[in-house]
Formats: sequence, structure tokens, C-alpha cells
Amino acid sequence: MSEGSWLQLVLRLPSDCVDVLVGAVCEMGCLGVEIRDGSHPEPPADLGEGRVELRASFPGDRDGRALRAGLGLAIDGLRREIPEIGWPEIALVQLDDRDWRQSFKAHFRPVQVGRFFIHPGWHRPRGDEGLAVRIDPGMAFGTGLHPSTRLCLAGLDEALPARSLLDVGCGTGVLALAALRAGVARVVGVDDDPQALRESRRNASRNGLSEDLVLAADLHAVEGEFEIVVANILSGTLIALAEALLIRLAPGGSLLLSGVEVEEAAELGEAFERCGARCCDQRAESGWCLLRMKVKR
Repeated sequence: MSEGSWLQLVLRLPSDCVDVLVGAVCEMGCLGVEIRDGSHPEPPADLGEGRVELRASFPGDRDGRALRAGLGLAIDGLRREIPEIGWPEIALVQLDDRDWRQSFKAHFRPVQVGRFFIHPGWHRPRGDEGLAVRIDPGMAFGTGLHPSTRLCLAGLDEALPARSLLDVGCGTGVLALAALRAGVARVVGVDDDPQALRESRRNASRNGLSEDLVLAADLHAVEGEFEIVVANILSGTLIALAEALLIRLAPGGSLLLSGVEVEEAAELGEAFERCGARCCDQRAESGWCLLRMKVKR
């Protein structure tokens, strides 16, 4: 393949299985993941209900047949634990450098949520959009386009002002950097994925906030309390971390939980209530949910 070309694996699968497939293609060394569903600005016209299209991009010098074979093996292994994943439709597309970059530019558009304006590097803010945060596409989750991320940004906007914020599962750092833009003095981002931490550092540098953002790989290593704790991760992980999240929430502070599908909200809320929290607010967008919790005093 020519220099500057890219390979893109395109597969369609149930929306419930996206996270495990994103993990699989990231382990295979993809350089970027694009997810198209009903909330996408340009959703595939023939995409069935409850399904998404995942596009994973790789350098053009990778062996396409080996990529497909590797993905097939990964899916075969996942089917033992997640039978509903089935056998996704898989296509392999070759793109030149211009096609690949234009594809990402078409998808990663500026997003306005409350006071926050999330934009890629190729879009120059006019200056009147609000608190601008530059997030360039990469392998980590968090472009500002996903409904759970928008819900968190809106919840964060309403919870401010605050002096401290803990972002658990920080991904690209979008929520942590938005908090710094809003004047939060102490911001800590936590993620156990090394790639996510690298993306957060890069985006902090792009926003001139490298010295302000503290990053950690282990939540249990983070000390102190925070006026806002936000966690945009899977429901099962949230439940497992319930006590660890609540002990880091300052009295009167707000705990924002997302990455949760609407049908999972009741179970999640009950799990946190058993740990001494109460739900103050719940809102949804495109099948995803945000819960705002407080500690019972």
C-alpha cells in the first residue's frame, strides 16, 4: 500500500456490544475509532434499530487479511461471554491520507453544551462560543459527541462553581479540561487505560493546561475529597466503585454518574443508595442516562 494510506475495519453490531469491541480493536493497535449510531450527524441510512457501525482505522502497512482474522478470533472469544454479539458484518476499506483525515473531520464537529464548546484542532473558535476545549480524535473515549458525554458536560455546567473535581474514567480528558476551563482549581483525572492517560496529557497540552491537570492510573491512590466527582463509565464498574467514589465526595458535593443506559439506571441508583447516597436528579438522552447523587447526611 502507498505511503500515507490507511486501512479501516467497518463492522456493524448491537449497541450493547460496542465497548468490548472498541477494547478489542484498540488492543489490535488501531489509531482511531468512530462510532455511528442514531445520534450521529450522518447516521447510516440502512442501520437497523439497536445497532451501531464501528469504524476502526489502522496504518496502511498493516496486513488487511491478518487484521480481519485477528478481529474474527477476538469476536469468537467474546461470543462465549457475550452471545448476543453474534457475528458482526465486517468490511475492510482502504483510504488514502486525505480520505481518512476528511472522514474524521466530517465526524468530529464542534459541540456546544451549556457554556462549554468542545472542538477539534482544525476548527478555530470565534471567541463567543463560551468555554472552548480542544479535543482531537484519538483512541480514547470522549469527543463530546456521545450522549453520555454531553449529559456529563451539561451536569457539570449546572454543578459549578466548585473548587475541586475528580473525573473517573477520564478518557480523552474532555470533562476534566472543561472543569479547568471553568475555573476549578484542583482537577484530577483517573483512568486505568494507559492510552487514555496519554490522550488526556496530549489534550491538556493542546489546551495549555498541562500543569493544571493531575492524572492517575488508580482511583485508590487519589487522596482527599472533591466537591464534584464525575464518572462516565460502564454501569457494572460504577457499582463496583460505589464506595470508593462516595468516600471521595465532599459533604454537600455532587456525584455525576453516566455511561449508563436508561434501563440500567434503577439498578445503579439502588446500588448507590445502599452505600449511603440518594439520587437528586436523573435525565436521559438517546437511550443514555445521567444520575446526580448526593451523600445522605
